[in-house]
Amino acid sequence: MTTTSAQALPRTLTTRQVAVHLGVCADKVLNWIRSGELRAIDVANRGSTRPRYRIDPGDLVPQR
Repeated sequence: MTTTSAQALPRTLTTRQVAVHLGVCADKVLNWIRSGELRAIDVANRGSTRPRYRIDPGDLVPQR
C-alpha cells in the first residue's frame, strides 16, 4: 500500500499537533520540551520573547 501526500506526516509538527496525536494537553508537551525529554526546534523570529517549537515526527517514536 502506498501513501498519498494527504496521508503523509508533515516535516515538522507543532506542540498542539503533538498533543492531539498523543492525547495529552499542550502544556504536557511543552514540559517535555523544557525538561529535555522531547527534542524540538524553536523557529520563532530573532528577538521574539515567545518560542514557536517544531517537533520532528521521528522524535515521537520511543527509543529502545
